[in-house]
Amino acid sequence: MPRIPLIYQTRKKMGVKSVIGLGGILPKGDVFAVVIFSKCEISREQAALFRLIALNIKIAALHFAQQIFEPAAKKTTLDFAAYNKILEL
Repeated sequence: MPRIPLIYQTRKKMGVKSVIGLGGILPKGDVFAVVIFSKCEISREQAALFRLIALNIKIAALHFAQQIFEPAAKKTTLDFAAYNKILEL
C-alpha cells in the first residue's frame, strides 16, 4: 500500500504523537470509521475511553441508517389466499 508510508511521513511532519481509530458495523452491514490525529500523546487507558465515542457514533448513525444507506423501499405483502384463488381459476 503506497499510502501508508505517506501517512507516516505526514504524521511526523505535522507533529502528530498519537493516532486513534474507531469504527463499527451498522445492522444493515454498513461500516463507519473515524481516525483521530493528536499532537499530544494519548495513553492506552485514555484511548480506551474512545470506545464510548464509537458507541455514541453508532447510536447516532442508526437513526439515519435506512435513510442514507438504503433508500426507503415500499414493502409489498402477498395475500396468499387471493393468490391461491387466482391459481385455482
